[in-house]
Amino acid sequence: MIESFQKTVEDNKELSDVTFDWIMVDIDTYKKSHQEEEFHLITMMNVLEYVNDVDDMLAWICNSVADNGTAILTVSADNNILSRLWEHFPDLIGTYLKQSVQGSDIEARLKSITTTVDVIKSDFTIEFCCNENSLDGNLVLDFLTHKINFRKTASPVDIQRVLSFLFYASAVNSEKQEGNLVLPNGYNFVIVSK
Repeated sequence: MIESFQKTVEDNKELSDVTFDWIMVDIDTYKKSHQEEEFHLITMMNVLEYVNDVDDMLAWICNSVADNGTAILTVSADNNILSRLWEHFPDLIGTYLKQSVQGSDIEARLKSITTTVDVIKSDFTIEFCCNENSLDGNLVLDFLTHKINFRKTASPVDIQRVLSFLFYASAVNSEKQEGNLVLPNGYNFVIVSK
């Protein structure tokens, strides 16, 4: 997968003067080897569910953000439909999640370490997930299930099970917004600034 990102960067002329370090290790290993470094931007999208020690990772993030820097963490919103999706289909979603982390819990833990924490809540439009030819729909399914190429690797029955769950949950828990079926309160973007 990293090769596709490298190819995209290589083909982008605007990035020709930018140097990238391509590191592919789990976050706990990376953290151990970068204890003293500071970063202007840290992004962790759905990472905290996979770390060994959430409190230790949050402390490292706060210590690693440089002055005038920002960390953006994506975590499941409290009692959201996505957490229920993972609980409902552990055979499909993957049992490698180390823990469930909720937005308000992470926000509270961070506020005990640093005071500059903001939260942005998100919703997902999911109607286009039904179109198997929709690149966006397939990417959203991959994102929601934490599976690369979910539509290509799952059985037709399993795909239908997940889509039915998402659409039922959306219909029960939200209203159409501008004609789109919305999966409410999927993720929180937790932003730490220095």
